Amino acid sequence: MKKQFIVLFFLISIVIILPQNVSWEELNSPFSSEVKVLYMSTENVLFAGGEIGFFKTSDEGENWDTLLTQNSRSLYVYSDSIWYLCTYSGIYETTDYGETWFLFGQTIPNLQVNDIAINRNDNSIFS
Repeated sequence: MKKQFIVLFFLISIVIILPQNVSWEELNSPFSSEVKVLYMSTENVLFAGGEIGFFKTSDEGENWDTLLTQNSRSLYVYSDSIWYLCTYSGIYETTDYGETWFLFGQTIPNLQVNDIAINRNDNSIFS
């Protein structure tokens, strides 16, 4: 009963806190299928990935730049400029805010990777 009360309280709180006049607007998109990855940078650049690649827009979706043409599964942001993108063909790394990408790890097989985690204490990677 206590758990049900907490869940109910949480749901009521969300309804009260959220603005009532929120509306959704569909962006122009390079995707013909579902989006798997979304990331908004501190510079208001939106990054999105899916089956046909990984893209960025800095003008609210009017124009999209292709950053990588790999099936994107998830993104791990290690720092402002270092990111790891999980794809169907392995893990790609960028060290320059997504401008250039290279296949990460010489000993990692080029297999589908859905997600990764990095232990920041010793930089070990789990996929």
